[in-house]
Amino acid sequence: MENASVVERLVKANQLLPTRGAMAPAPPRLALTIVTCMDARIVPLGALGLDSGDAHVLRNAGGRVTDDVLRSLAVSCGVYDVREVAVIHHTDCGMVRPETDIRDAIRTASGTEGPADLRMIVEPERELGDDVEAVRTCAYLPADLRVWGVRYDVRTGRLHVEIQG
Repeated sequence: MENASVVERLVKANQLLPTRGAMAPAPPRLALTIVTCMDARIVPLGALGLDSGDAHVLRNAGGRVTDDVLRSLAVSCGVYDVREVAVIHHTDCGMVRPETDIRDAIRTASGTEGPADLRMIVEPERELGDDVEAVRTCAYLPADLRVWGVRYDVRTGRLHVEIQG
């Protein structure tokens, strides 16, 4: 396995784990969906004290509420009876930088400009509020859905509620 890819090593390591037997049911036990950043320093289950099966977790660059996040939330709420959403942004986010830096990195890696809208974070408090508002005002989500805006501090590991649900 010396020349194995990272994914091949993951699959091999997985084969050494004990089997889990019956999996948790698909509906999240806490009727919760978390929207957060893909930052590798954030391990949602561990950082939030959750177990497998407690919540749906949606991740992307910046933890932004995109059309695809709203699509997934519609399924979470409509099919799996989710009643609360925590939009969790974090300190020291890689999306809080000049857009030109990200575009240059994408151009170097792919030769293209990348997506039209990168959903950069220019004003962290405002963007968190915008993302919470996008969920709260989405026509195809339940009107009584509780939506929270939370910030995770990557240095301390602590959560801070900025917008009450």
